[in-house]
Amino acid sequence: MCIGKNIKNARKNKGFTQKQLGEKLGVSASMIAQYETGTRKPKSDTLKKIATALGVNSSSLYAVPNSFKMELVEKFDSELEIEFKEKIFHNYRKLNPIGRDKLAEYAEDLTKIPEYKKDFQEKPE
Repeated sequence: MCIGKNIKNARKNKGFTQKQLGEKLGVSASMIAQYETGTRKPKSDTLKKIATALGVNSSSLYAVPNSFKMELVEKFDSELEIEFKEKIFHNYRKLNPIGRDKLAEYAEDLTKIPEYKKDFQEKPE
């Protein structure tokens, strides 16, 4: 499911019209329509504002299935460089649902290996 459809579904679940959501964000209803149809893609800070206005987690608006670890998406927003995100998502898009689940499992497994952790310091010999 794409971001636009996720925005539309969340908006409808909240009972908002495009105009009402636009008013909450200070943009026009046509801008909301463009986001929902995929004509325009909201920047990540705009997506966070949309999520806040709709009372949902911003990661739920991303175009990834629930099986993909949402905490990774949150990390992508705050910590990882754009080039790395593009590389990961480029490969992610090539995978079928089983492969995508495996990718999430491998990423989780890597976080359990001390030398791959962010705070790892090699011990002197």
